[in-house]
Amino acid sequence: MVTRAVFMLSIHAVLLVPQLTSAAGHYTARLSRTGYVIGPEVKDLVFSPDSSQLLVGADGGTFLVQPRGAEILEHIRFSPFSMNYSKDGSRAFLIGRYGRRLLDMKLGSEVSHESAGTPGYVGLSFARRNGKLVIAGIDPGSPAAKGRKIRIGDELIAVGSGKTGRMQRVIRRTPQEAACWTKGPAGTFVRLTVVAYGQIEEQTYVLQRLARKQDAGCSVYLPFAGVESQDHVVWSLTGGNLVFCSARTGQAVSTLQMTNLANNAGTPAVSPDSKQFALLGRYIDPPKRTKVSKLDAGEARTPDNGGNIAAGVVKSTASEAGWSRKRKSKFGVEIYDIATRKMTATFPVASEGVRSIVPVRAFYGMRFSHDGSQLIVGTWSALNVYDIAGGKKIGQITPPKRKDYRTVETFAVSDRLAAVGGVEGEVWLMDLKSGLLQQEIKNRETDAIEQMEFSPDGNWLAYAVDGVLHVVDVTETGLGR
Repeated sequence: MVTRAVFMLSIHAVLLVPQLTSAAGHYTARLSRTGYVIGPEVKDLVFSPDSSQLLVGADGGTFLVQPRGAEILEHIRFSPFSMNYSKDGSRAFLIGRYGRRLLDMKLGSEVSHESAGTPGYVGLSFARRNGKLVIAGIDPGSPAAKGRKIRIGDELIAVGSGKTGRMQRVIRRTPQEAACWTKGPAGTFVRLTVVAYGQIEEQTYVLQRLARKQDAGCSVYLPFAGVESQDHVVWSLTGGNLVFCSARTGQAVSTLQMTNLANNAGTPAVSPDSKQFALLGRYIDPPKRTKVSKLDAGEARTPDNGGNIAAGVVKSTASEAGWSRKRKSKFGVEIYDIATRKMTATFPVASEGVRSIVPVRAFYGMRFSHDGSQLIVGTWSALNVYDIAGGKKIGQITPPKRKDYRTVETFAVSDRLAAVGGVEGEVWLMDLKSGLLQQEIKNRETDAIEQMEFSPDGNWLAYAVDGVLHVVDVTETGLGR
């Protein structure tokens, strides 16, 4: 069913004041929300594939903006935290705290969708006997039946989502609750801690959930195969799993669970082509120190004329790479192929200027390079560049530093530039290859920059600060193509 009311522009909900600042090609629009004096906090920015439109996701709703002039074309009464356009730009999928929206950008209407992924099961049923939650049945051919390690009569002690992480004790729970916890998207993993019948020792087993179908009254479990997404994706955290939905259909196309990082704490990034996902966070089990090579110990890299980001700008040391001779690394990154759900790379990442006990605030954003071969990580005062294939830090981009205070709040990258947003409204445009400052944009607002995004063609830079949307024509600054 198509609902056409969703794109109705709410004039009273937004005060639009387009204006050209002193720098040519710098446009602004003030965002507001009904019942609030202060402007809304912007959660996400995304350009259409042809760079002709900009979606602004904020507390006050979603705004469809024309970059030139920062003209707000539509106001949608839905506040997303994650969104993306389809590859052809005809649709956009938005995920918020209170629901999801699939929009037809050509018709200006909402499209019905089904976001749920294929459900997965492990083939167990449960019952309460003698005050214990025990396994009452095992489906033949199910994940639980393989290896014959779990048997009828075993007591279920705890359940955990994923291959690693926290376990939930279920000793006094009901069979219905236990069955619910063992379900999840097909392809994901669940851990079960059981005590075998006639024994007292606990054993933990990792099972992969599989889809099933009914055939002549029997459950047949289907082999898992990764689903290849041919379109851009939008991700969210659902039931302890990272779920990726097609921006064109709104349907779940993949799910992930981290191996040695917590799914729900860290700094995420999706590659521009929506084929890779990276999560930076604190290790659950810090890896042991490995042998330090000469290059790790401080050998200078020579500049790479092939165009790699910031190659040769700084030396790489063992501590900068994330390893330490004296202690284990606390932070690392895991990179996955979204379609196959396989981890393609993992390496430690160095923190710098950590002033908070919260793991996420050790870093201020993470982005894939334009070609997806490198990761750029924001720290207290710089952007560190990592080569994904080698798992090494290969460069650093350093904006003008503030004395005794943090410099980086957020950042965005195009194929040639890095835009760094500061804590007092500053924006620095840096050259990706040389790491040198190209231009500084001084805004009237002095609050921290909230979000930043380059258009796919690299000609527009959008960012938000203190309820004001800024859209800069990079070609007018002399740094465009």
